[in-house]
Amino acid sequence: MLDPRPKPPARAGFGTRDLYSFYDLCGRIYPGMGALYDQTVGGLIIWIPTAMMSVLALVLVLNALRRSEERTVNDEFNDKNTAQASVQARQPTG
Repeated sequence: MLDPRPKPPARAGFGTRDLYSFYDLCGRIYPGMGALYDQTVGGLIIWIPTAMMSVLALVLVLNALRRSEERTVNDEFNDKNTAQASVQARQPTG
């Protein structure tokens, strides 16, 4: 389960009607942008950064697991080489 949060805020992001009709009375900052499109963009702006934080946390955890596994493999390899070297050192040369 990667992202337990609900989908983008449907009420603010993907509505079928203008939720804030007040802006029709006082005017919009960008008159060329429709009310529904403005709500969709606003909903995505609210949703995407929080989703990015979850992805960032996942990447950090996976990287930590990768580094831990590499250290374990390297330690096992070094232990094996050390054991072989000590066995070879004990054998008489002849």
